[in-house]
Amino acid sequence: MMRVNVPQAGAGGTPVSGLVRSDFIVRERVSSQGLGDRGHVPYPVADPDNPANVMTVRDKPGGERQPIDRTQWGFGRLENGEIVPDRGMVYLRGGFDPHRIYEVVYESENPGIAGLGLVAIRDAVSTLKHDGAAELAVSADAFERAIVFGASQSGRLVRTFLYDGFNADERQRRVFDGAIPHIAGGARGSFNNRFAQPSRASWSFFYPSAIFPFMSREQTEPAWGECEGCGGLTDGLLAGIAPEHMPKVFHTNSSNEYWRSTAALTHISLDAQDVPPLDNERIYLLAGTQHGPAAFPPRIGQGQLPANPNQYSWFLRALLVALDAWIADEVEPPPSSYPKLADGTLAALGHLKFPDIPGVSTPGHIEPVAGLDFGPGFRTDGVATIEPPTIGPAYPLRLPQVDADGNETAGLRSPDLAVPLATYTGWNLFNSAAGPENELVSLLGAYIPFAATADERERRQDPRPAILERYAGRDAYIGGVTQYSTGLVDQGYLLAEDVPEVVRRAAAHWDALVPDGE
Repeated sequence: MMRVNVPQAGAGGTPVSGLVRSDFIVRERVSSQGLGDRGHVPYPVADPDNPANVMTVRDKPGGERQPIDRTQWGFGRLENGEIVPDRGMVYLRGGFDPHRIYEVVYESENPGIAGLGLVAIRDAVSTLKHDGAAELAVSADAFERAIVFGASQSGRLVRTFLYDGFNADERQRRVFDGAIPHIAGGARGSFNNRFAQPSRASWSFFYPSAIFPFMSREQTEPAWGECEGCGGLTDGLLAGIAPEHMPKVFHTNSSNEYWRSTAALTHISLDAQDVPPLDNERIYLLAGTQHGPAAFPPRIGQGQLPANPNQYSWFLRALLVALDAWIADEVEPPPSSYPKLADGTLAALGHLKFPDIPGVSTPGHIEPVAGLDFGPGFRTDGVATIEPPTIGPAYPLRLPQVDADGNETAGLRSPDLAVPLATYTGWNLFNSAAGPENELVSLLGAYIPFAATADERERRQDPRPAILERYAGRDAYIGGVTQYSTGLVDQGYLLAEDVPEVVRRAAAHWDALVPDGE
């Protein structure tokens, strides 16, 4: 892994202290747990005996926190029944219960200045682009333009980079000419605040990632929390960027980002109205996909259903070419393609028309994204004084509508979706061994293949037509995939050179589902 060691605030002088919050969920009973997310280096507790240090437990993200008696836990780890002091770990007598949310709030000191990571990106790219680098044998005219692509966590970093104003260097030159924040939803991240925890994402709760503003255009969040009495906060992701520093931006998201509550907020207002993208941006839903496509044949992991293998890399390849042509030659890229409220392709959870497929449970509730108040000044100086944050009003939750097969009707629909052999979702519920069976598995979608024949469909009582009821045979299916893929090429969403591989994969999919001779 590549990392940067940055100076510490307060090191060598007056200590800089502040609140740190660490939450975690264990999958099996353990006695000790690190305070750093996913094993990353934690912020150590300043004073393990400070009575202000607290640990709570709850069963749901929005559930009531239950304090754990201070005599039952501490900072350290249990080894062979003995407590070993460790300022980066916590232990609980009797062990942590699986699938519950534990949260520790404590004070730490002298954090690294995390925002210097954004400075390093800005200065390295700007130097290479505008000045060259003799140390790397790169001349000043080696590069004409720069595009940044970030997926998931790094996609949220790209959004933070733009929002925080880093696309202008210290000499007021534009850094990136184009940006693709991919599968980032409407979120940013904990990349540029005191005691930042950049690794926190959807498996953590109420960190400064899914926070206003979500869309690029300016809109006003009604007054509450730290802005209460101010008349509301008006802001937009790209609102603070001067025209000469503005990049062209493609926002690409899987269906999973909608089911994780933030993607729709990039194109609907806080009062649930469609809002068009800016002239310099495009929005694309990669319909019927999960966060990162599963391998084929897919398997069952933490979910009740096999993971979603609907591939979207073809779209990303074509869109990158289109973005570069837009920057270099002002060639208009393919139109945005995403679900909208006005045409019914974007809807509330209760209005989705998912078919009743035997053996398939559907989500009955999703925890919506809500306003978070980390204390006065957090938005301007990045210092949290309220942990956990005060929870404000919920933002609208809207999801892509589906057809009679359960496949999404809007967005960039791959051949797998448009000439289907299965239902592909952006959601999957936990199986009993992995978590609560009514909760979504983070980042996963699902794959529910059609029956091969009418007899098999009738035995299953599956409402979806069988494969051989849809297509006259293998050749007819492959012909449909080829024709649809050619249409995508004509529209600019697929590269011609990728069509043979798309067709090859479709043929392999047919062969995996339909018995020989059928």
